[in-house]
Amino acid sequence: GNHSQYVGEVMDVTRVGDGWLIKGNNDGGCSGYRCGEKSSIKVSNFSYTLEPDTFSHGQVTESGKQLVKTITANATNYTDQPQQVVVTLMYDKATNWSKTDTYCLSEKVTTKNKFQWPLVGETELVIEIAASQSWASQKGGSTTETVLVEARPTVPPHSSLPVRVALYKSNIFYPYEFKAEVNYDLTMNGFLRWGGNAWYTHPENRPTWEHTFAVGPFCGQGKQHSLPVGQ
Repeated sequence: GNHSQYVGEVMDVTRVGDGWLIKGNNDGGCSGYRCGEKSSIKVSNFSYTLEPDTFSHGQVTESGKQLVKTITANATNYTDQPQQVVVTLMYDKATNWSKTDTYCLSEKVTTKNKFQWPLVGETELVIEIAASQSWASQKGGSTTETVLVEARPTVPPHSSLPVRVALYKSNIFYPYEFKAEVNYDLTMNGFLRWGGNAWYTHPENRPTWEHTFAVGPFCGQGKQHSLPVGQ
């Protein structure tokens, strides 16, 4: 940048589209050959792929337990002998849950997504997060099931006993971690040195050149583009 005598210092980092542009600061005056043409590095096209086989979680803790409903039935014995009476209680159980995840890449790029996840307790996830930070695929779906609870109390002769089932709701918390594959494009732009530069033809007219490197385990090949020769 214009406020340092060393290469790589006083760099401006700005958000451009879905990526980030790292470029030397060009504020104020400078002197020297093409000093106003600052080299730049653009990091873009981020793609995150979670690895379900690496998912693990810690101890599950429960809090905020609240009584939702109590289901009551009577077990009655009309005989002269103690009897074991079978009482079946039926209720519908629906599962639906939500959570918020925050994913960070270094200290500069942070994405946050909030969404609904059904099927409490399911931990093996296959998810891809595109560059727009939207979930491309999500495993699960809302479920409702009928639950039967059977009780077999022994009821004294000519007596009736109440049978109750209490339904509660609560919050659960558990820490978890997983590995994620990260892919991105790294585009470098700037003019070359006079001779012995890194380009295979070693041009001596100091052209401005741009090259994109695809970084990550699932990346393809980089692309290069020639730009107009600087005067």
